[in-house]
Amino acid sequence: MLLTLHNIAEQIRNYTALKCLSPTLENNIFRITEPVSVQISDGTIFDILPGWEYDGASVPWIGQPIFPKWGVYAYQSFVHDILYFTLYEKGQKFADMEHYRFGIATGVSQAQNKARYKFLRAWGWTAWNRSMHRPSDRAKANRLLTYINGIQCHQ
Repeated sequence: MLLTLHNIAEQIRNYTALKCLSPTLENNIFRITEPVSVQISDGTIFDILPGWEYDGASVPWIGQPIFPKWGVYAYQSFVHDILYFTLYEKGQKFADMEHYRFGIATGVSQAQNKARYKFLRAWGWTAWNRSMHRPSDRAKANRLLTYINGIQCHQ
């Protein structure tokens, strides 16, 4: 399945996007259960194997009643996590803007989407830097990211 800015809303409506994102019972983690490809706005395609995990939107527990971690927000966070874990070459600001774009594509309200984007711009550097300084965390996530634009990442 290929998720793009142009088809993600339809995939959500048809529940096909949900089939590959399965919540686990441990620590509120979502685990990819079937191969999925994600195309971002610059045309780059990430191919991901089953087993890749992410934790939804990074929201402190006190803010979760207003800014939920899951629901429609999970998709923009999924794409954002891919870009952060890979330290995508276009940088943190591009990754944050991609989060915003996928929010629009998935129907997140304008107010909610803008607030989330502003939060990412103010605090996202902490997660970006953590990815830079914890190569073992990156390696764990990236071992299931098999191809970027058809080029094999790992043997």
